Amino acid sequence: MLFDYDAAFVAYINGYEFKRVNIGKAWDITAHTEVGDVERKAKLVNNGNYEEYIFKDYQLNNRFRNGDNVLAIQIHASSTSPTKLAAFFNLLVGIKDSTSQFAPAPTWYSPPPMFADYSTLPIVRFTSPRLDSIAKQDGTMEITWSGKGEKNYFDAEPNYYNGKVGIKTRGNSTHEFPKKSIRVETRDSAGNNLNLKMFGFPSENDWVLYAPYTDKSLLRNYVMYNIAGNMLEWAPRTQLVEVMHNGYYLGVYVFMEKIKVDKNRVDIQRMDKNDTIGNSLTGGYMTKVDWQHEFNPATFTNIHGSTYPYYSDITYEHLEPSIDSIHPKQKKYIEDFYYNFEDNLLTGDFADPSTGYRKYISEESFADYMILNEISKDIDSYRYSTFFYKNHILNDGLMHLGPAWDYNFGMGNVNFGTEGAQFTKKWMYNKEGKRIWWFVRLIEDPQFVETFNCRWDYYRNNRGVISKEYQFKVIDDAIAEMGEAVTRNHYHWQILGRYVWPNFFVGDTYEEEIDYLKNWIGERIDWIDINIPGECNMPVTVKEIEPLVAGRIKVFPNPASNQITIAALEQITNLTLVDMNGRTILELNDLTGHSQILSIANLTPGIYFIQADLENGSRVVVEVVKAS
Repeated sequence: MLFDYDAAFVAYINGYEFKRVNIGKAWDITAHTEVGDVERKAKLVNNGNYEEYIFKDYQLNNRFRNGDNVLAIQIHASSTSPTKLAAFFNLLVGIKDSTSQFAPAPTWYSPPPMFADYSTLPIVRFTSPRLDSIAKQDGTMEITWSGKGEKNYFDAEPNYYNGKVGIKTRGNSTHEFPKKSIRVETRDSAGNNLNLKMFGFPSENDWVLYAPYTDKSLLRNYVMYNIAGNMLEWAPRTQLVEVMHNGYYLGVYVFMEKIKVDKNRVDIQRMDKNDTIGNSLTGGYMTKVDWQHEFNPATFTNIHGSTYPYYSDITYEHLEPSIDSIHPKQKKYIEDFYYNFEDNLLTGDFADPSTGYRKYISEESFADYMILNEISKDIDSYRYSTFFYKNHILNDGLMHLGPAWDYNFGMGNVNFGTEGAQFTKKWMYNKEGKRIWWFVRLIEDPQFVETFNCRWDYYRNNRGVISKEYQFKVIDDAIAEMGEAVTRNHYHWQILGRYVWPNFFVGDTYEEEIDYLKNWIGERIDWIDINIPGECNMPVTVKEIEPLVAGRIKVFPNPASNQITIAALEQITNLTLVDMNGRTILELNDLTGHSQILSIANLTPGIYFIQADLENGSRVVVEVVKAS
């Protein structure tokens, strides 16, 4: 039986209930006045597909009979004053294909594809009252995963996780899509937060399952987070999965880390209300620029955008400390920090190495984030889903841009606006309107231009993480990992060959969608190569940064001028910074966490050595270059 409905139903064969959804308990008498448990919208009108119920042998043998059989559908609205009611049901009995020896198959009928009963991706199953609410609900999550490349059977018992969760939907413009993104909190049996190492990620309890819908490649966010993870101090780690909710298939999702302050995520010092004087007041803070709701008490707005030609004021939101816990002195401090930084940008000597903007921001992080925005050309770049964090002064005291977030409208996947975001030419940072105007000013500084140029060359040619070859490999490897999940997802949602807001390109096949994505990436990189301003004349050799492996550390950026991050798979217990003459510059003991940030802004340019003691007992020494 193929069915679609709004908002609940009970189905009977010959008076025997065999299926009910979204109303009451199985086999209860359901009065005609009862309403659905939760609101539910039909999917066919949103380019979705029928859901499918397959009768088991025992049901056919025991409930069907020779001669006439009666199918009865009892459809219910979600309220006593419904605006609409929908019921689309097709019962297919004995039809295998168009050659079956029965009455002619309907013209609309085509045999469903024969999918395997397993996935090569982890299978995540949720149960909860509903999946269209931004209010958090209690639910359960089960995960079947036998390891990379292994078969995970849909009807197998969960072997990776089985426990309680808090669950809600998330997203702004994407919240209206029929395929919902999900936020999950893992919990113990008592309902308390439960930190877990999911898919090899560091232990935590807050997770996001991003639902690629309008992105028919399924991979735009996945590719961009992979790139960002090789550039920024931290970016969400990702795992492709297949998701089911209350027994119904939802498709391919990206399971990933949620942005939050944590030693294994945005690793800044967490503040409490007593941090109101001296150095304790200087960090750490996290804010963002995003879609803002009217009268949000967590926001503050600058007054500088309107003074800069063609740009608007920017509204920021307090994230850490939250508006519920922030002390008035902390709130004033970080808001004044933004105001003073913007005041400085508008002065004539804003580029002065000592008195200009560099005393407020990490130049390298701004350049790196600009690269991410420009290679994706996401229409929301420089205005939405933009995060900032400020370190404690003992780290560097500077504002950093990041982490990276939300690129589903990037890489040519948008058809609106005057920005020309769908095309591979021109810059995004200088588009007029409600955007962060800082970059228009920064690009007027020849030193920032050189930093931007050098870091583009570094990631493009030395590390290769924004090269065409690297991005194409990430795409191809992901497609191979997904296997049949791609076809299963697109059979369920039926959006290939159809326009889904805000598509610019509409491919008839998945292969065409991937070809378009790759061509767009290639043309965009070629255009930036030709049009990037300035030259790179820094007298340092950029070194290849190796991936994290057991018993070793990664230091980035290297060379650096303001700060460096030291990261390892194991816990870092002690760090020592030594100069070329063997003199100890800095020593930190009894550390925790997998990464540490060191300020090197006050060091003399030259070569230094980082000695790191790891939890496994190993000691690692790495050369560090302090740039001029």
